Amino acid sequence: MASASLPQLPPPSRLLWAADLPRAAWTLAELAVAGRTLGAVPPGDGRPLLLLPGLINADRSMLIMARYLRRLGYRVETWGLGRNFGARTVGADGERLLVRVSD
Repeated sequence: MASASLPQLPPPSRLLWAADLPRAAWTLAELAVAGRTLGAVPPGDGRPLLLLPGLINADRSMLIMARYLRRLGYRVETWGLGRNFGARTVGADGERLLVRVSD
């Protein structure tokens, strides 16, 4: 089965990028408000967690979550495969992801 190459898309327009700024600001404000609730969560038990980024996202999109879970006491692993383009991104590396977490 031949894999199709991804189409080359132009970067988003500056207007589209600027339109996302209010959403990002709102998300950060919600996170600041939720700080008290998030601080009251019981500590983790050191078990490993594998964080999988959402479709078209990469590990960077989960930095805040990874930091939070580490502070709770979990052993956080990120997937380290770049952007998540679905099953074709993982491919044969799926087994290596599980081995990394189980060690």
